[in-house]
Amino acid sequence: MRKSIVIGIVFVVFMVLGFLNLGTLATGLSAEENSGPVKAAQAVTKEDIESGLQNYAEEKATVVLGIPADDPECVCNIVGIVADRDTQKMIAGASIWVDGEKYVKTGKDGRFQIKNLPDGNYEWAVTARGYEKAVYLNYSVHHADGASIFTFYIDKEEPIVQDREDILPRP
Repeated sequence: MRKSIVIGIVFVVFMVLGFLNLGTLATGLSAEENSGPVKAAQAVTKEDIESGLQNYAEEKATVVLGIPADDPECVCNIVGIVADRDTQKMIAGASIWVDGEKYVKTGKDGRFQIKNLPDGNYEWAVTARGYEKAVYLNYSVHHADGASIFTFYIDKEEPIVQDREDILPRP
């Protein structure tokens, strides 16, 4: 029952935030089967949602952190993609940095996954060969969200710096 609720919540979050491309769900095509450039909006499949995003990225693009002993319930499953800002094409081999520490590289499909990241507010950075660095400030994760889903964009010509506090409405 709890898994169904979490999957339902993740699906609603995808719909609200516009991360879900219904054409991908209808065709069920993977990134390799899809013709043309892989679009960022095609990053989530029906299988991803049904699995609760547990095996979102390929093994080499997934890192599993140790669970903190002081608060083992307060860890998050982070999934995401890295895409070219102009073409929306997924970027393979991009490095994901969290608070200045390199955590993982994206797989050939541009996906990554970080399991057991403690709740918190983080600075995320993305680097890739041939691209300028992108920095995303004040992006928080919380275990109550089920899974935190990020789409990070990078650009070939100019660095990206985005502060979440600048884009969220103030209370």
